[in-house]
Amino acid sequence: MAANWFTARVVYKVVNRRSTSFWKYRWIAEQSLATSFPRIFSISSQKEAKVRDLWTCQNGEVHWNLGWRRQPFLWERNLIHNLLALLEGATLREEDDKWLWLPEEGGAFLVRSSYRVLEEILLLEGGLNPLEEGVFTKLWKSPAPSKVIAFSWMLLLDHIPTRSNLAFRRVLAAGEDHSCVLCGLGEESTTHLFLQCDVVSLIWRKVMSWLGFNFITPQNMLVHFECWSGEANSKQLRNGFWLI
Repeated sequence: MAANWFTARVVYKVVNRRSTSFWKYRWIAEQSLATSFPRIFSISSQKEAKVRDLWTCQNGEVHWNLGWRRQPFLWERNLIHNLLALLEGATLREEDDKWLWLPEEGGAFLVRSSYRVLEEILLLEGGLNPLEEGVFTKLWKSPAPSKVIAFSWMLLLDHIPTRSNLAFRRVLAAGEDHSCVLCGLGEESTTHLFLQCDVVSLIWRKVMSWLGFNFITPQNMLVHFECWSGEANSKQLRNGFWLI
């Protein structure tokens, strides 16, 4: 998966420029002014200035109050002229500068939206089989609390800190016990901890009995979720609860 999937989808909207570096931030072009005009940046006496610090408007005319640590050479003045030409048309408003999340029309970041972006990336990379695609689609449509959905997502991807995963990431020291914290009989993997553990199996049977479902331990969490969501789609649970 592309490491910059998130940064490629956010942009900084500069409006009042009070907190935006004039030289060092990409606020008016694809790259910073320091990168576009390295020579005149080197002679600037305002390297840390914010956009708002250098902008004034008098009688409807915009002026840029640029300062230099020495008198610019003639060829440097040509670069300054090009910079001022680039700055023409830049306006300021009282609205605060802010980050925008490009996948949403209004720019607001939504966990739902980021999930969809990741889902599309995985699909493009061929990372989801039909079962996984169906399960993850149903997961996001669930009315469960967002923290429950987020945990379920990590669970299905096997990213929760079980002892097996901690050992794989070398968080546990070599030779440290990997046994299940509940039953102590098997290695504490995601599948064991949530499906195969004797203690957990008792809990599942009690919950399913209360809900009126038939429960057979599936082979993995994806199949387990698929079975659950299938039941939930066909039957509203008691007391207003729904399975995720």
